[in-house]
Amino acid sequence: MKNSTQRLISAMLTVCMILVLLPAVAFAAESVGYVDHQGIAKTCDDYTIITADTDTWGSDGSTVWYVADTTVTVTDRISVSGNVNLLLKDGVTLKAGDSITINEGAVLTIYAQNGQTGKLEAKLKSLAEAYYNGIYVSSNGAVILNGGTLTAQGCCNGRAAI
Repeated sequence: MKNSTQRLISAMLTVCMILVLLPAVAFAAESVGYVDHQGIAKTCDDYTIITADTDTWGSDGSTVWYVADTTVTVTDRISVSGNVNLLLKDGVTLKAGDSITINEGAVLTIYAQNGQTGKLEAKLKSLAEAYYNGIYVSSNGAVILNGGTLTAQGCCNGRAAI
């Protein structure tokens, strides 16, 4: 009896550990509404929820969706690769605590919901890092704002924020 109880507990703990290791996209079961660039209401079903540790968005050659569903600060520099769609839920502020880098050839497209009250704030952690701006766009990269509010901080000497 004791061995079977231990095996059951071990199996349950193993399942719990596996579930913890799954990415947030596995739990993104509900559709999230947004407004596209033409003002048409659409939904997104396959996405990753942004947390404070979500600092690598996308990968070369991929198209992915990220959703800011609660106000959160991503503490490390955010790196964007591939085609990344960012959906800012109404009333949510996503703070990039150490700027955003759009890598070569990458595109960050920002969407919002009907109320258009979602916000993205891209600031520098330190003015000493003068190479980076609030959003640094590498060659052939782009930022497309289709909704919400974007605030980007430049560093110094008249450098642009984006």
